[in-house]
Amino acid sequence: MTFGQLRYVVEAAKIGSISKAARQLFLTQSNLSSTILSLEKELGIKLFLRTQDGIQLTDQGETFMVHAQAILNSYDELMQLKTPKETERFNIGMITPSSFCTNAFAKLCSRYYDQKNLQMTMQTCDFDRSIDLLRTGQLDLVMLMFPSSIKYYIYDLYEQKKIKLDALGTLPINIILRRGHPLLVHSDPEDPGKHFDFPALANYPCVDYVQNQEGLSMRTAIMQEARTIFPSGIGNVSLVADRAQKDGIVLSTDAFSLGVSRAPSQHSRDTVIIPIPGCVFELYLCTSPLYPESRFIPEFHSLLIDELTLSPDFQPVR
Repeated sequence: MTFGQLRYVVEAAKIGSISKAARQLFLTQSNLSSTILSLEKELGIKLFLRTQDGIQLTDQGETFMVHAQAILNSYDELMQLKTPKETERFNIGMITPSSFCTNAFAKLCSRYYDQKNLQMTMQTCDFDRSIDLLRTGQLDLVMLMFPSSIKYYIYDLYEQKKIKLDALGTLPINIILRRGHPLLVHSDPEDPGKHFDFPALANYPCVDYVQNQEGLSMRTAIMQEARTIFPSGIGNVSLVADRAQKDGIVLSTDAFSLGVSRAPSQHSRDTVIIPIPGCVFELYLCTSPLYPESRFIPEFHSLLIDELTLSPDFQPVR
């Protein structure tokens, strides 16, 4: 076993594809494949499962990754004794964009803006990708939101994947409309959700995010959670890339959007927010116990709770 072999396997695991990893490492695909097979033979274990979408670590492969990454980190630290300190990193993932998470991250960054050799990142990633990034140590933390109806499925999956779940609480799912929307003409200004005609939303376009991957979208999850309220589902759907585009369409048309409650600082006076009865998403912070916990996690957790408790919509876990 060599350091080269360790680096090749770690890179392939992080990318999730032998062909892509080979290009990144300036190797041929056959060369990288034979290197992995040779190491598997030497160790007497299978590191990867080959799938149509690429490669996935086996259980033994996950254990190997932890040790391999630790060996490479120690080696890099030894090689940098005479060079400037290695950059410290803190990486957060979000399954669904969250203004609470964004605000907490911004406050964390502001506390350390003058610290050298520190890189903090926050990214949106799909559910399966977030698991892979946690398991390979590329993310330190993931904020996860999902409907209560699939709670036990999530628990089972994360237990299988050795992911730790830290429950925060719940936020309601809302309909967001512009003021003056036709469905609000006869509503009570003090309580626009009272007697709101939810099924009538099928007659108006829904604005949602473009999904770059297969899987359960926010819209689909909400429809499953509120199927008794939306017996006919949703009609036309307009797909956009980010929140600014979504808000712009809602404010300028009769379209509506669906979403988890936002931080109070992100509310607009030009919109009306109507909670969907009995429809909430559960919030969790997810980490991998296979890697040492980043020193920034407790601080970010505290900042996030502070942001959430500013909203009357947030119900903390009991």
